[in-house]
Amino acid sequence: MPPYDTRGEENGAKRHRAVLIGVEHYTGTRNDLPAVATNLRLMREALTAEHTGVLAAEDLVVIPADGKGGPDATVDPLQVRAALTAARKDVTGLLVVYFAGHGIVRPDGSDLNLMFTDSGVTRDTEHPFVDTLSWRGDVMPDLRKSRADWVVVILDCCFAGNALWAFSPAAGQNFALLTAAEPGVEIPPGDPVRVRSSRRPSTGC
Repeated sequence: MPPYDTRGEENGAKRHRAVLIGVEHYTGTRNDLPAVATNLRLMREALTAEHTGVLAAEDLVVIPADGKGGPDATVDPLQVRAALTAARKDVTGLLVVYFAGHGIVRPDGSDLNLMFTDSGVTRDTEHPFVDTLSWRGDVMPDLRKSRADWVVVILDCCFAGNALWAFSPAAGQNFALLTAAEPGVEIPPGDPVRVRSSRRPSTGC
């Protein structure tokens, strides 16, 4: 199958979008992730590069809005869920979703949850995660309703590979899931000093 050309005659008139989500700051026990702001910048540059990019700048939705991160940049699951649903309903061409932040799973490795600024963990075994989005229960069911020609999701978080256990695209749907880690694998947070100068930072958990 040839590469999907968003700028070609066949697909140029379709609606394309990338939802880029970066959670750098956490208020609970999770450590902050200073690499996230750099990750978002590099994703924006790659997707919109003049000769090699596949999207226009106006096709990008970046959360937080300024894409700069920092201690005052908060991201909540309702904000992200709304952006994903809007993109799912609107896009008819290429839909890209990128998440950089903390990921957490249940003790048996199931139910990958994406964590946001105020996310937390409780002792409730039935509902252990607070202010998160479940890949299995929230994200995947929404995106499988998309009318896009292609859905591409990139998970840059710990346990990202565990999402493959609940990967259930609709019949005939062109859906690619790329994960920064294999199932059961956490990503080392890296050195914050090196992160600031690195061109290929590690998000970490």
